[in-house]
Order: sequence, then structure tokens, then C-alpha cells
Amino acid sequence: MRRILLTKGIRSPQKRRALKHRSRRERYPQEGQLLQTDGSPHDWLEGRGPELCLIGAIDDATNYVPYAYFQEREDTKGYMLMLKGIILKQGIPVALYHDRHSIFEVTRDKEASLDEQLAGSKP
Repeated sequence: MRRILLTKGIRSPQKRRALKHRSRRERYPQEGQLLQTDGSPHDWLEGRGPELCLIGAIDDATNYVPYAYFQEREDTKGYMLMLKGIILKQGIPVALYHDRHSIFEVTRDKEASLDEQLAGSKP
């Protein structure tokens, strides 16, 4: 229908919105300034074992992977082990970037009680 109307010179009364441009940010200029961290749950063993989560970090400037670690699930403990390994091997990074995964954020209305924290359960 649109093509027929356009051949007759009739344009749509609605104007098209311009696409939002996503500009890429510049990489950090020096190794160790920013580490990007993430966890990737997957069937890494292709059915020959449990599903594991690969927790790792990559340097923003060089794409060097200073740490990668398999564990049963993505949790704060895994990220802390990762950070400890990186610090012991090459020092403290200037900044860490992570996605908005809930293991890093606590909302006050859903904060676990002390008993729940000790039991390891979430509210």
C-alpha cells in the first residue's frame, strides 16, 4: 500500500523518527585502567558434566584476559575470587565495569534479614 501511495505522490502524514545513534566510547588508553567483568552460564562441558558459569575479566585497552574461572553459578564470591587473583597477579585496576546483574546491587526494600543472609537465601 505504501508503494502505491508513493507512486501517486501521496506521502504518509506521519514523519519517521530519526534512529537513535549509539556512539562507541573511546577505549581506555592504558592497560589496567578498566577491566570489564562478566559471567557466562553455559553448558561448557557439552553434557558431560554440570552447567558451569565462566566468570572472567578483560582489559579494555588491550583485550588481554587476566582472569577466567569456572564455577557452578554466578555469584559475588566468584567475582571476589576473580578480583583477588587479578590483584595478586598484576595489581589493583583503576576501574571495573560490570553489567547490571543483581548480585552487585541491594535494594533497601528487598534487603535480606540477618537470618536470610546467614542461610544464604534471597528474600
